[in-house]
Amino acid sequence: MAIAKQNRKKSFFAEQREGNTNPNFINNLDYNFLRNSVKRILKDVSDNLIIPEDYVYFKSNNVINACLQEAYENYQSNKTLRLALTAYRGVILPQRYVTPDVDINTEYTTSGIELTKATDREMIWWSAWSIFDAISKGADPQQSLMNIQRIQKQSIRAL
Repeated sequence: MAIAKQNRKKSFFAEQREGNTNPNFINNLDYNFLRNSVKRILKDVSDNLIIPEDYVYFKSNNVINACLQEAYENYQSNKTLRLALTAYRGVILPQRYVTPDVDINTEYTTSGIELTKATDREMIWWSAWSIFDAISKGADPQQSLMNIQRIQKQSIRAL
């Protein structure tokens, strides 16, 4: 049993805590590094790797602002993809406004798959932003982030 615990994957926060002797390290982490780590943090929450003591890090302005910005920009990006693919499938392909070498049936299939992926990512990022927004306004991080665990792990991993 002890061996299994030692081999357990560490969360982003656990790794950062181990690598920093300064107890205030979370406020000194590079903002861009934090933004680039938001997907990892969401995966750690989904995989239940965040320990109760780590939820306090979400109270850091540095962390919550990075989470909010990254979630919102990813939400906007995937929303734009969803809208573009919807227009492509609803206007461009039916009117055959494509070059002659384009196989319409293949395009419908491929764009449908990509539309589903973009829509899924859009909803996950919107949910994440909403959760981070609630935390920034005083909601309990541990209770709020439980909602991430309700999203299919496969969808979180696909971010």
